Parts: sequence; C-alpha cells; structure tokens
Amino acid sequence: MQPKTIDLNADLGEDAGLDEALIRQVSSINLCCGLHAGSLDTTEIVLKLAASQKQHRPLAVGAHPGLPDRLSMGRASTNIPPSMVGEITRYQVDILTRMAKDAGLTLSHLKPHGALYHLACSNPGVADQMVRIALHFNLAVMALPQTQLASACNGKVLFIDEGFAERGYLPNGSLIPRGQPGDIIHNPNDAASQAVNLAQAGLHSLCIHGDSPNAVTVAIAVRLALENSGCTISPHR
Repeated sequence: MQPKTIDLNADLGEDAGLDEALIRQVSSINLCCGLHAGSLDTTEIVLKLAASQKQHRPLAVGAHPGLPDRLSMGRASTNIPPSMVGEITRYQVDILTRMAKDAGLTLSHLKPHGALYHLACSNPGVADQMVRIALHFNLAVMALPQTQLASACNGKVLFIDEGFAERGYLPNGSLIPRGQPGDIIHNPNDAASQAVNLAQAGLHSLCIHGDSPNAVTVAIAVRLALENSGCTISPHR
C-alpha cells in the first residue's frame, strides 16, 4: 500500500513569537496579513523565513486573512455583509501577494482566519466571495470539509480539506466554539493521537495554531506521530 501523504500546516505571522520554530515542523504555512493580528513587518519576516526554508525543502505559503478585530484576534462574530467581507479579504490577499512576490515566493492557497473562517464555512454568500478571490489570485482554498465553502469550491478551485490536531470537535464534525469546554486540546500526546485519526479518516491537511503557548511542542508530537503511522509530510500541492 502506498504511504499516505499529508500536509501539516500552521497559522503564522500573528506575533506569537514561535514562527521560526514552527516553520521547521510544517509543510505549509498560512500567513497572517496584518489585520487581525501581527503587522506587515512581521509578515515580511515570516516571508523571509519561508523563502529560506524553500531553498532546502518544499514549503507551501498561503494567505490567512481575517476580520479587522484585533481585540479578539479576529474571532468575534460579526454582521458585516458578504460583499464587504469580500473587499476586506481581497485587500489583504492582494497585499500579501505583492509582498510574497518581493520575497521571491508565490502564494498557493487561501485559508480564512477565525470568525471569517466560520463565516465562509457556514454562509453561502461569504463562501462565494472566498471562491471569487481564490479564482482571481489562482489559489486553492483550505477549510473544513462538508461545509458551504467546500461546496462553493466544487468545480471552480482546488479545495483542501483540513482538520485540527489541537481543537475539539462536536459530533457533527464542526469545531467546539472557543471558550467552551473541550475547545482546545492542550496535551501534545492527545493532539498527536487526534492528528493520526484525522489523517486516517482521509483529510489532506492538518492544522497547528501558531498562537498557542505550546504550539511547537504540539507540532513536534503531531509530526512524529504522523510519520510513525506511515504518513509522509508534504505540501498539499
């Protein structure tokens, strides 16, 4: 049987101080565009790290745009109309595309952040906006499977179904909302076990949140468990 290839991704550029260590453990990064967290200076630093890593191994670099809500790091619910959400997102992706080009990189995918992620997965209008932006910039889209965003991508852009190693799941396959019991898996071994189960379930990418205090420890444990289970860690495309 062919060994399974899986992408291990991390959300970086959010000024959590772990970017350099995390980027060495993953095969793709989702880079904050400086709106929900971080800054353009931080984004530039991570792009330079990515360019350096790509000299030695494959690494995919994607856009990780969020809503302009730094107080709750882009995770608060919002009633912004889909068209405005689209404008906010396109603005961020456009800036990151230009910055990536200056660093000698080409973006490969779009993965919304926080509340924008959940809006895109549940709201058809927002999902359509994400697909339009992905088409414009020739990007794949990364998100939870069996969602409005997954459906909107069908036949239009490449969809990369992802799971979360260190986030709790509800029985319906959605994530436990932040702030509720079981929302975060803190134990690296538990996260590693969940990652292997998600990989065996057929998902193509697994996420490590770069703003968690023990993100590097979790990433190391997850990567080792995946490799020990027979998986090859490699970018999604």
